[in-house]
Amino acid sequence: MSTLFTTERFIIRQLLNSDIGGFADLQCNKTAMDMVPDKTMTLEEAKIDLDIRVNNYPTKVNNFDVWAVIDKDNDEFIGTCAIVYGDPKGVEIGYRLREKHWNKGIATEVAKGLIDFIFSQTDHKTIIADVSKSNIGSVKVLQKFLTKVNEGYCEEYKTYDYNYELKKSDYNKI
Repeated sequence: MSTLFTTERFIIRQLLNSDIGGFADLQCNKTAMDMVPDKTMTLEEAKIDLDIRVNNYPTKVNNFDVWAVIDKDNDEFIGTCAIVYGDPKGVEIGYRLREKHWNKGIATEVAKGLIDFIFSQTDHKTIIADVSKSNIGSVKVLQKFLTKVNEGYCEEYKTYDYNYELKKSDYNKI
C-alpha cells in the first residue's frame, strides 16, 4: 500500500480491496453520486469498480488515479480523491466523500492537500476542477483555492458546470 500524502487529519493512500465497505457506501449512495454526477452503483458494480481502481496503480490503464481518504484516528474510509491527467489545460483534481462526512471541512482539507501535493511533488503547472453549479458544497471548497474561469452547460452529464483553475505561480498566495 502506497501513501500519496497526509493532511492534519487524513491519510491519502492507494485503494485496497479491503476498502469495499466504505467504498460501496459511497458509490451506492444516490445523494453522493448525484453531486459528481455519476450513476449510483450496485454492490457488485462497486466491487468491480474498486478492483479496476486497485489494479490501475501499477498498470496505468486509465488516465487518472483514485486514492482513498482515510481517517488517521480510526482508519475509517471517508471517501476518495482523484488526480486526472491528459487535459491540455492542466491536471484535474476531484474528491468524493461518504455522505455522513459532509460539512466537516474534509473536502477543504483534501483539496488543499491535493493542491499542495501536485505543486510540490510534480511538474504540473496548472490545476483544474469542474463542478456542477448545483453542488454548492464543492463550489464553496473550490472557490477557496481556485479561480472560476468559465461556466456552461456540460452535454455529457447534462449539468451546468463551473470550471476552475489554479496556476502554480499563484500557489503561494493561498
